[in-house]
Amino acid sequence: MKLKFTYVIFLFAGVMTFMMSHSGGRAAQFNEGNTGAPGDDSKTCGTCHSGGAFGADIVISLVDQDGNEVTAYQGGQTYTVNATINTTVGPGGYGLQMVGLVNSDNSNAGAFANPSTNAQLSVAGARTYLEQAGLSAMNVFSTEWTAPSAGAGSVTFYAAGHAADGNGQTTGDQAVTASFEFEESIVESTIDLKRADFTISPNPVLDRTTIQFESFIEGTLYLSNAAGQYILTQDINGTQHFLDVSSIIPGTYSLSVMDKNNQKVYSKQLIKI
Repeated sequence: MKLKFTYVIFLFAGVMTFMMSHSGGRAAQFNEGNTGAPGDDSKTCGTCHSGGAFGADIVISLVDQDGNEVTAYQGGQTYTVNATINTTVGPGGYGLQMVGLVNSDNSNAGAFANPSTNAQLSVAGARTYLEQAGLSAMNVFSTEWTAPSAGAGSVTFYAAGHAADGNGQTTGDQAVTASFEFEESIVESTIDLKRADFTISPNPVLDRTTIQFESFIEGTLYLSNAAGQYILTQDINGTQHFLDVSSIIPGTYSLSVMDKNNQKVYSKQLIKI
């Protein structure tokens, strides 16, 4: 009888250890991203958690340093990202995992720092995740986010979470996923544009053109199409730059230059024939 009782204790302890390992975050415990993002593991919270009906959904918001909610970010600036699990019926607790990726190549979008007290930052593979530090009584998970450098383009935050009934099992919980995209906002510089002007010659251009600056410039050149998508980026260091557009389809493009402080100081139209 004593042996049987001991076996039951060990079996119970094993089950509890398994359940607790999930509560600490999948990236921290299993080196897995389960947000539903491209390149993540195919599992999400819904793989294990089910059966609950709390009317749950996830909303991801971006807040600037003045406390204003924004819909676009500026390169290199710091924001607060809030992932909120809303419910119509109060659960026993909440869990979440979130990652931010650059749309063009699915790389880490900037950097997370200083997570809220109910969250932690965990690395799985080459990605950094914000995730629960345990079953959370709060439905909001937050982190500081330093946006990627100018020119990264649109980024998307992917999140998977669940509203748990708190019974220590995966039954009776509701799992949800969400993704929110934020465009890059380019702010015009207050630098004297006339003093820092440039010319493009020839323009229209067939293959190669020369960009001549009035003064020395160190920064990055961006060529974007009518939809605002960057199709070419090049470093600039000097008063003259040669641009090869032979591989670009004919059309009208916007040529902009960012200085080394990521401020847009030049912008002109370029016509490819």
